[in-house]
Amino acid sequence: MDKIDNKLSYNDIAGEWHRYRSLKPINRCIVEVAGLLPISARVMDIGCGSGYPIDDYLDKAGFIITAIDEAEEMIAIAKTLSLSNVRFILSDIRQYTDDDQYDLIIAFDVLWHLDIKDQEDLFWKIGRWLKPGGYFFFTHGFSESALTGEMFNQPFSYCSPGYERIILMLESLDMTVTKEWFEYREESTGYRELMVLARKDSL
Repeated sequence: MDKIDNKLSYNDIAGEWHRYRSLKPINRCIVEVAGLLPISARVMDIGCGSGYPIDDYLDKAGFIITAIDEAEEMIAIAKTLSLSNVRFILSDIRQYTDDDQYDLIIAFDVLWHLDIKDQEDLFWKIGRWLKPGGYFFFTHGFSESALTGEMFNQPFSYCSPGYERIILMLESLDMTVTKEWFEYREESTGYRELMVLARKDSL
């Protein structure tokens, strides 16, 4: 079987994805995490997609957001939202560089599209991008796995190193897990096996 190009699949579903997300309220878990942030906090959203509802919510809350996605069609839609506090960037996160530091980094439904080595490299980069005391919030698969699936009739690949290895990667970067959600369900997010909020220890 040929390797699945997740970027191509996201480009193909961009319009359908945005229409679907436009009907959804902001994720309750995002509201909870955002409530931990100081006024005018800096947020990085990795795999921002079409920007709604997460970046729209964060923008209206007064945060300063750097939102990154590799799918051209997703970023094109996101830019039509005209959000005043959001900088949308077209980039593969594996090649992206940034000298800024952030109070919160979100990786919602994106880590599992990378292979294990790329996930480890990205965790290391996130550790550098986070301010001391900053938060890393992400979704993932609980069990070690590599599988394929479909969304809007397009194929996608997924890969998880498993819960124990995920926690070890965080601990190696001086991050402490402050909250975990297992088999989480709610209207906007749907079902997720695992969500994690980790805090970078102060230096």
